[in-house]
Amino acid sequence: MRAIRFSGLAVVVLFILNLSTLALANSTPAVLNEHAQRVDRPEKAYLLSIAKAGNRLVAVGEAGRIILSDDNGASWQQAEAVPVSVLLTDVAFANERIGWAVGHLGVVLRTEDGGQTWQKQLDGVQVAELMLAQAKSMTGVNDDVQAAAVDQATRLVEDGPDKPFLALQVSSPDQALVIGAYGLALQTNDGGKHWSSATQIADNPEGLHYYAAAQVGDVQLLVGEQGLLLRGTAGGAYERITQPYPGTLFGYIGQPGQPLLAFGLRGNVVKSLDAGATWKQVDSPLKASIQAATLLSDGTIVLAAENGQVVAWRPEGGFSALAQAGQPVAALIQTQPQTLILVGPHGVESVRFGA
Repeated sequence: MRAIRFSGLAVVVLFILNLSTLALANSTPAVLNEHAQRVDRPEKAYLLSIAKAGNRLVAVGEAGRIILSDDNGASWQQAEAVPVSVLLTDVAFANERIGWAVGHLGVVLRTEDGGQTWQKQLDGVQVAELMLAQAKSMTGVNDDVQAAAVDQATRLVEDGPDKPFLALQVSSPDQALVIGAYGLALQTNDGGKHWSSATQIADNPEGLHYYAAAQVGDVQLLVGEQGLLLRGTAGGAYERITQPYPGTLFGYIGQPGQPLLAFGLRGNVVKSLDAGATWKQVDSPLKASIQAATLLSDGTIVLAAENGQVVAWRPEGGFSALAQAGQPVAALIQTQPQTLILVGPHGVESVRFGA
């Protein structure tokens, strides 16, 4: 039994992999083929992630709910077509029209119309079959490596579609990386027509859960449980980086040429001044787990915690209080000069800050 703390969610969900909880190996869960139901107040749904698609806001969450706003969060509508009703955990866009969303049971969705309609590209059944086929066709490795890969993929098939994707990185309309529980990682270079295992590109032999992935300039970073922090360059393998905090990291934030912050359990923050090569602990005013972050238009880093506390961090001045949300913050984004849109278990919340 492994505890999975979902990115942007202040709840621990226990995965108990036995026949009493998951009779999935011989069946496909109905929620993988059930369209998300429409509700009267979709902005009150349990939400875990929010992103911009051009001038549109797109948020995702429970039961396949995907909601859209074209007026900076003043009003919301539900997406016209979402082909699954699983919990969606993350969403990201390459441009105003093309984006992906990921979630439980190995679901990967894609939109090409700014989030109005979505198509399922993968689910956990297909992921397991894909991993097994690729393991059996591996070349250029010794027999032991291939045997281990086949054994791991076979267990995926036997377990059924129980493993969630928790985060994604979208690099272009054609390129995306999806990551999740037990070190599961897949990538596409053709818009999702084909997916391949990315598990072997990273130094994560223990299969630790991934919680966030992003690219800052030429550097790519993955973070996860037990202090996992992996650093790579575009197109290359990731290497494990030693950093001072041994607990779970839920994400990181920064921009090229500026300090990077990674954050996680119990308000812990670590900082890098050299594009993620080395890290040191930062004294943080946050005591609750930090679930979300965003960059303001002036480059200020904003961190938000599961107790609703929202703080700003500036290299020259350190931390300062910014706002107090009325719920645990799963994700947030700036929409206007002094306005943040937050999402969490109570849905959408607008918070003003500054003078």
